[in-house]
Amino acid sequence: MTKGKNSSNKELALNLLSFFGWILILGFLAVTLWVHLGPKKPLPDKARQRAAENVITQITEEIRIKRGSINQVVLLHFANDYSDFFTTSLRTKLNSSGILDLKEASFLEKFKSKVNLRNDGYSNKKMALKAAAGEKADGILWGRLDKFESFEGGVVVKGEWGLIDLKTDDTVCGGVIDVDTSKKISSQINKKLLEMKRDLEPWESAAQLVPWHIRLLIFILVVLLLPILTISFLRTMVAKRSNKINAFVLGVYTMIGAILAFFMIGAIFLSILSVILFLTATLIAFFYNAYLMCVALKLES
Repeated sequence: MTKGKNSSNKELALNLLSFFGWILILGFLAVTLWVHLGPKKPLPDKARQRAAENVITQITEEIRIKRGSINQVVLLHFANDYSDFFTTSLRTKLNSSGILDLKEASFLEKFKSKVNLRNDGYSNKKMALKAAAGEKADGILWGRLDKFESFEGGVVVKGEWGLIDLKTDDTVCGGVIDVDTSKKISSQINKKLLEMKRDLEPWESAAQLVPWHIRLLIFILVVLLLPILTISFLRTMVAKRSNKINAFVLGVYTMIGAILAFFMIGAIFLSILSVILFLTATLIAFFYNAYLMCVALKLES
């Protein structure tokens, strides 16, 4: 009676594991689809990044000179900064310089940035003051980008920014952003540099285009959940009491784990460490599958 009860409990536990396994897989698929098929932020090219960094350096220096007694400041997301690059770089520059004590970005702004949704921003002083209502800070820093473009002849950055003293609602410093470079950029040189980069990285595989943490998560989920989700098949196989069949099934499951382990390390052996990681992951998959086959055998006893 006790033996039958234990078998029933184990079967219930496996059913629960199977249920939660499917929940995890569906959740993982939803996240993966959003990451790969959801909206993408347009990353500025190198020329625009350098131009933005120069503008940010000028803004930081002007704030350092003219900020007065303003210390704690709310940095509003710059309007029309669709890539978040300008706002994020400005926040990083100000935080690293120690000129201002910037308050953390709002939860909504962080969430939108994380899931690649656009932050609208505040394009003028009136909107900035309205957004600052109720904020416990000395000042508020706002701005907008009217143009942030690159072309074969250079880069154009146009817009406006301002640092407002919330005690008086006066603009302490700010002004127009107006950058228009005329430096010629040769498309042939850029093409040559791109070809050189490709020549230096012939080993790069499609697997390495997927972030390492996603590859690791795929390995863990599939290796852990595949035997549980196919427990009925395992029970059917072990019930045949054949060592050859058991060895074949164990080999197939372990081979799947080995393929995923190879994918996880980047689908190429670049060092001794990658070989060790591959062998370790494959052995983990082997012993885990062997353990679950033993559990399935006990259920059939």
